[in-house]
Amino acid sequence: MDYEELDLVDADYGYTFHDSSFGNRILVGLNELRLARKFFDMTVCVGLQRFSCHRAVLASASDYFRSMFGGMMKESFSDQVTIFDVDASIMRLLIEFCYTGQIEIKTGNVERLMKAADLFQFPTVKDACSEYLSMNLHPSNSLNIERFAKELSCYALEEASFNYTLQHIVEVTYSKDFTNLEFDKVLQIVSHRLLNIDKEEHAYEICLFWIKSDLSDRIRYFDRLMTVIRFPFIRRIYMLTKIETNTLVRNSRLCTDFIKESKSFTNSTLDRHQKPSIRIQPRPSTGLAEVLVTLGGCDNNCDEITTVGCINPFNSHCRGLATSPQGMRRGFSAVVMDNDIFVTGGSDGIRISNSSWRYRSKLNEWVEMPPMLQAREYHASVSMKNSLYVVSAEGCEKYDLETGVWTALATMPYAVNDCSLSACRDKVFCIGSAVLNNALSFQVYCPKLDEWTVLDCLLPSFCQSSFVPSISSVCGILYFIHEDTTRVIAYDPLRESWLDHVPPMLQLHLGGSVTQYQGKIIVSGGYDERFGLSDAAEMYDPDTKSWSLIGKLPHPMFWHNCVSLFRYVSAPRGDYYYAPPNLHDFSSVTNNLIATKELDRKT
Repeated sequence: MDYEELDLVDADYGYTFHDSSFGNRILVGLNELRLARKFFDMTVCVGLQRFSCHRAVLASASDYFRSMFGGMMKESFSDQVTIFDVDASIMRLLIEFCYTGQIEIKTGNVERLMKAADLFQFPTVKDACSEYLSMNLHPSNSLNIERFAKELSCYALEEASFNYTLQHIVEVTYSKDFTNLEFDKVLQIVSHRLLNIDKEEHAYEICLFWIKSDLSDRIRYFDRLMTVIRFPFIRRIYMLTKIETNTLVRNSRLCTDFIKESKSFTNSTLDRHQKPSIRIQPRPSTGLAEVLVTLGGCDNNCDEITTVGCINPFNSHCRGLATSPQGMRRGFSAVVMDNDIFVTGGSDGIRISNSSWRYRSKLNEWVEMPPMLQAREYHASVSMKNSLYVVSAEGCEKYDLETGVWTALATMPYAVNDCSLSACRDKVFCIGSAVLNNALSFQVYCPKLDEWTVLDCLLPSFCQSSFVPSISSVCGILYFIHEDTTRVIAYDPLRESWLDHVPPMLQLHLGGSVTQYQGKIIVSGGYDERFGLSDAAEMYDPDTKSWSLIGKLPHPMFWHNCVSLFRYVSAPRGDYYYAPPNLHDFSSVTNNLIATKELDRKT
């Protein structure tokens, strides 16, 4: 029976059909052909085993076989291919994977299977093996798995294994793999900030344990391992009884310098921002962290903020600290010395104050200090070597932490308003608006001579604005941060020259605050380019010469002060290392061994 042609309304209408199960049916069909031994066109030989296959299937599943069969090699014209460097059982699994998309990974085959998957370019099988190993990490195998992953350029597994080692370092040290590690790997592990120990002295003990595993050969690495130990955060009693009595330490000039550095840090004579070091960065697992503290300022409604906030930049966790009894007066200044905050002056709108207060970070309390010689508001202060320097139009004075006495300092050549201070290379640098003509004046104070000097250097043109820049010093360089521009400029006091390689900030911080943090500069808060009040904090890293956002303030604010200090943000959560009884006994160390160590160090 003949049918008439269908009369469709829209003859141009088209529809593309997609069968979502078609690919799976094809795969099932190909496997059925394999099991039925139909249409084979080649054989893979591995040892005495022979696997009949379809050339197109292997080439579709593996770039290795695609290159082999699609090029001009003899295998592309042959119906038989011999494969070396792989077990027949592993090749069987890979061939079955080509037809089924499934493969069984077990403890007994994962290493050989992952190597074969890497060699024959089965990336998904390699990733599956990597995931299997990641799920089976253990203190007894993490170091070996990391080494294995590195050999196969499996970066995700390598990183996961390394992080597992850091997290379980105490258990890992008891394994034979740890005692057999090369020096470079031990250094990488012990230097890492995420080493999971509850006290810094355990990192020191882990180094000793590795060295004593082969003392005659590894004694030469002692000094280099000590460069990554955070000595300032080791308990004083431990330093005295365990470290300073160690034969290797006593005979090491480098370790002697580290102990001096630790003491300088403790007594506040070390400027940790001028010579930043890994040794002055506590490990999070010990519960200690360098935090940012915000004081005073105003919020979105221009209401004064009377609270003191504490922020951990690494996790953006915020908490409140004890509030100053007199509140945060406007026009006050705040700096950190001896890991405590010193707040000076300010005004309640009626009376300008000469008061000074100290926040004791260990006790979370404020105590009143002797008053300044002059009442001051909108002044600047800076700490340097156990002394607190204060500068304003009323003059200059210094507070000595040891004597607890304020003394007047030499008069500046040009008295300044709205000034900013920074300590750099044992001198105090000041930039401010001259009282006489409002011109920017750049001056430097030498404590040894009690003398101010006007710096004979031409300020860059963009510095001539309506705002006095804030200055901050890290690594011996002064950085000038303006409020009305994102541009930043630097000055080298040694060369007495301006540097122009500093990139601009990520955003404007009108009314923001500038502080130092781990040898870097942090600018926070203030109004941005769209006149919105910001809670952003960005950091400049002199090593990478780049700015990056590191977190947020408790809430948007301006005209606040921001400083950094060390605080326990949690109880120690790292593991406890049980040192062997004779770990600290180096009585067997001879003068010849020490001489060998010193020679290797100099070399």
